[in-house]
Amino acid sequence: FNIEARTLSNFTENTQVVLTPVSGSHIVDNNGNIPTNFKLELKKVVYKPAFNQSLTLYPNPVGDQAHIQLNLDTDSEVKIEILSSKGQKIMTAFEKPLKAGIHTLPLNIQSLSQGVYFYQCTLTTQNSLKTLRGSFVK
Repeated sequence: FNIEARTLSNFTENTQVVLTPVSGSHIVDNNGNIPTNFKLELKKVVYKPAFNQSLTLYPNPVGDQAHIQLNLDTDSEVKIEILSSKGQKIMTAFEKPLKAGIHTLPLNIQSLSQGVYFYQCTLTTQNSLKTLRGSFVK
């Protein structure tokens, strides 16, 4: 094989090595022939996770009003549910689309009796679904 040689001095863990056949886009053509000339490229790769969110409920323990701070790296449909200590849905506290950024959402939980509760935040984008969970005491 004849491969164009380059110095790999800038090769790091964030570098992707790409070999592309010079004559066409397939490694094996329709006749079963394997190309002998390739182009070597080094591409810088930036890894960005599909979701990079954080979710914080405060204060905890909670009185009648709590706040959830949500950090979204992409526009998302957001649904926040309050669950009993047995995991049963008690209420949907918030359900709206939000833009990327930091949001502080008030939660009115005055109707809840004292006890331990869970909150569940479901984030939906065009390509992904993620659920963040936590607990609080009232």
